[in-house]
Amino acid sequence: MATEGRVEPPGSNRPAATGAQRIGTPSPDEDVEVTVTLRGPQLPTADEITATPLDAGAYAARYGASAEDAAKVKQELESFGLQL
Repeated sequence: MATEGRVEPPGSNRPAATGAQRIGTPSPDEDVEVTVTLRGPQLPTADEITATPLDAGAYAARYGASAEDAAKVKQELESFGLQL
């Protein structure tokens, strides 16, 4: 994979989780599932939560990542040949 022109955003390289162990290298023929967490607005504290529940659409609109950020991440991952 070429990395020319790529920039690693500050804070994006995180140390391995405590207790994480490398168990091997996956086969190129093997599917690997990963979760990518995008930035979004700060979630409310317990004191800020209202008594009125939000449906999934309202929650996503208020606290979800922007569609623009999601599109950029999708484009970048697909440039590496990854499927989403």
